[in-house]
Amino acid sequence: MHALINELSFLGQVKDRGQCACLIVDLMNIINVVSRQAGDANVYASRNLLEKHISKRFTVKDFIYDRNTDKSTMRGFIIIITRGPYFEDLLDNIDHECIINSNNDVTNSCIAAASHMSGFLISLRDSVIYDYTPVEVKYKEGTGDFQLIEIPNFIDSVNAAKFITGQAKGEITSWDIFWIRREALFPKLKFCECINDQLNRVNFRTYSSLVLRHLKCMNDYIEEVHVNERDYKMMGVEASVESKITLFHHGHKREFDCFDGIRRRFSWHSKQQGQNIRIHFYPPDGTTGDFHVGYIGKHLPTMSDPH
Repeated sequence: MHALINELSFLGQVKDRGQCACLIVDLMNIINVVSRQAGDANVYASRNLLEKHISKRFTVKDFIYDRNTDKSTMRGFIIIITRGPYFEDLLDNIDHECIINSNNDVTNSCIAAASHMSGFLISLRDSVIYDYTPVEVKYKEGTGDFQLIEIPNFIDSVNAAKFITGQAKGEITSWDIFWIRREALFPKLKFCECINDQLNRVNFRTYSSLVLRHLKCMNDYIEEVHVNERDYKMMGVEASVESKITLFHHGHKREFDCFDGIRRRFSWHSKQQGQNIRIHFYPPDGTTGDFHVGYIGKHLPTMSDPH
């Protein structure tokens, strides 16, 4: 699904420049969530967004190019609205009609584009009309009949993140799809490339629910608990460090290349209760601030079970 900045939510509700900056920062927080968790999804803007009035006294262009506006804060927003992509480029050659609230024609707007692309809207909070979700519209193309469509509409990053994660989970029907959507599902975890091959040796139907549950526990824990307060035995899964004797004799089988190009020894692992499956992870330390996942698969050799 693609995201569209809702130009209709720029309705002149801003009272001062400070409030304007806060609203745009809020909007960019949502866009950053979209970009991070759904990397294959574009964020579309309007070619005319610069001319929209975010206040009765000034347009978006007046605000972002004013010498008193912090350009470093606005940089991401400026890039999106000046480089596109623009949803009008998609709609220009489509014979369509879009109606909201039964009588308000929003043809050629971001709402019509979201209907066409099965996308979702990113709106400014405090907009008088467009601060709710979902947005209900009647939409048709060509000579077809009107279809009733509900378009997700977000004004905060928390609900946007939940929506994107929920969409990603609903699409996971194989390890291949999981691998494509891993960053959207678990944005706090960094997966080694070798996991893609490891999963091909693990039955998806048998083990996927267990694996995904463990990864979710890890991701949620990393997100919610400050690094200085973490105890990786308290993530909601059975996790422990391999014994010294196992690491001495079989530690090399727990070494994997991480996404940053460094090869690490993954001594920590979580156990799948009732199944002979392990997830080996490398928590943040002095060399990395990331939580690396290096192995998902059958139990690796130990001193007591060298198999």
